[in-house]
Amino acid sequence: MVKNEIISTLEEILNREVRIDDINMSWSSGFDIKNIHIKEREGLPGDTFLKVDRILCDIKLLPLLRKQIKIRSLVIDNPEIVLQRGKKGISKYEPAEAIPSLKTMEKRAPEVVEKAVGEVKYALLALPFLLYIELNAKINNGKFAFIDHRLGEETIIKNFNTTLNIESIDKPIEFKSVFDIETKDKTEHADIFLHVSLAEDGKINLRNANGTFNLKTGFARIIGDFDMARFSGKGGTGLDFLMNVDLREFTEKFAGILGLPEGMQMQGVINSKITAEGQLDEVISIDGITEIVNLNISGGPFEDKPIREPKIRFFQNVDIDLANNDVTLHEVGINTSFIEVKSSGTLNKNRVIDLNMFLVVPDVKKLMDNLHGIVSLPQGLSVSGKAAGEINVKGNIDEKIKLSGKTILYGVTATGGPLKNTRISNLDLKLIHTLDYDKTEDSLNIEKMDVVSDFLDMSSKGKITNLSKEKNIDYELSLNMDLDNIKTMFAEMLPTNMNMTGKGMVDLGINGKLSTKDNLPARTGTRPNGGAGQAGGLSGWYENINFNGNIYIYTIKYDTYKITDLKSKFQLDDGLFTTKDFVFKLNEGQGNISAKANLKEDPPTLDFNLNLSDVRINQKIDTLAHALAYA
Repeated sequence: MVKNEIISTLEEILNREVRIDDINMSWSSGFDIKNIHIKEREGLPGDTFLKVDRILCDIKLLPLLRKQIKIRSLVIDNPEIVLQRGKKGISKYEPAEAIPSLKTMEKRAPEVVEKAVGEVKYALLALPFLLYIELNAKINNGKFAFIDHRLGEETIIKNFNTTLNIESIDKPIEFKSVFDIETKDKTEHADIFLHVSLAEDGKINLRNANGTFNLKTGFARIIGDFDMARFSGKGGTGLDFLMNVDLREFTEKFAGILGLPEGMQMQGVINSKITAEGQLDEVISIDGITEIVNLNISGGPFEDKPIREPKIRFFQNVDIDLANNDVTLHEVGINTSFIEVKSSGTLNKNRVIDLNMFLVVPDVKKLMDNLHGIVSLPQGLSVSGKAAGEINVKGNIDEKIKLSGKTILYGVTATGGPLKNTRISNLDLKLIHTLDYDKTEDSLNIEKMDVVSDFLDMSSKGKITNLSKEKNIDYELSLNMDLDNIKTMFAEMLPTNMNMTGKGMVDLGINGKLSTKDNLPARTGTRPNGGAGQAGGLSGWYENINFNGNIYIYTIKYDTYKITDLKSKFQLDDGLFTTKDFVFKLNEGQGNISAKANLKEDPPTLDFNLNLSDVRINQKIDTLAHALAYA
């Protein structure tokens, strides 16, 4: 009866066929389970998900009535587990779809009466039965296999032998594990050792607990020591953690488990040291440095642009006030040859944050190359230069956060890609921003989003609401342009015989509802340039969006034509673009334009009228057309 119930429960949870040859249970000697075989799900290669020859547990059940746990021995013989990841990168061992429903769990669970309790310190002491644990456990000749069908790789942990000895909770606890890691016809031996003492002079005292942890393989070494007495007024370092990992060996052996992209390879060495000191009832200080030396990431998504970095350095100096649940970041950051980031600030128990972050990018091109899988640029576009930034984040994480700061780009040069044979050289920009994100209202208030440069000053502000759904926007911006500097800065992008002087101004207002990818019409048909057309014209992009504004340009010269005092108002209302009061002077004559375009149609329809009076035309008419086009 018990055997059938156990099998039925396991099959429901794991969604796999379960077979158990024999189960024996008794009050005096515990239980003995023989030949457990959990088969792999149908459709997956192989026959085994889990196999165990025997689980023998010699447990005294009567002491449980006195809140004592006494397991004289727990032996697991020849366990074997096979985990698989499919070709699409989905793990095949997760039984999420087979987890019992809430109603099923409610039927099985006994009634529990909730009872409010105050804050509990040192929860271990709040469970008296843990003071009476006796356990001797062994795992003999275990085997664990992880198969990644996407990469065609298999990692096997074999000859897994583990012992855990707890004679009594007031005596030292020891854990030992030895095993071999086999992959790609190579075998690596590993040893793990853990020693913990929770007592002093035969009495449980967590304030004097101490222990050591040691992991050693051919590609990694991890050592950890802790001494709680040093956190209780004794002084000195209460935690020491050291780690050394060879990334090439580590990723070769665990590529499938880590889920690395196909063909990706990593080389380098990780060295880490973290220490902690202080007092539990006051402040604990954590200091640490982690370095990755000679990092080389290639293959897979990095086939064309491998990442090579001589040293990456992570560092942290943090104080944790356990009494008041406050965290102070004195310095947390990262240093590389392409970016430096430093941050400091506070986070209190009410989740109120005040964080300052400083960023320096000495080489924008190298940053883009190293982050090309994360930061995407148009194909063929190359950007170089330098950047620096300063950002402050302040507010309640669960309610409202203000983000303010500035970012400076200087000496930026851009070539290739959409620029084709032209280039932008020595561009300097300063971005100044103040944003309020209100989580409770699901909105973003842009108090300021300004750009300052030699050729352009932009100021803007607005608000976006309903962020998690169809975003509603109400935004306005103003541009003041120095046309002389624009001509100098973007000379290669303009016709050689074109010149601009004076000032230019643009005012723009935007309001309405932003379309999302989910509600855009499907792309159909083709464009003349080969691109896909948008069903229903451009309605997907301009649905319920209104633009209104005006523009002014002082002087544009093109060959022998001179356009001055160009002024126009324009608006876009539900896909219909129109101009109003579009006037200009051309070679001392007068000109005006009226234009309408229905952007919701495919292709958009255009109604364009140009009127000129007293204009001296002394060149070919196509030259005049070019001048008006650039205007």
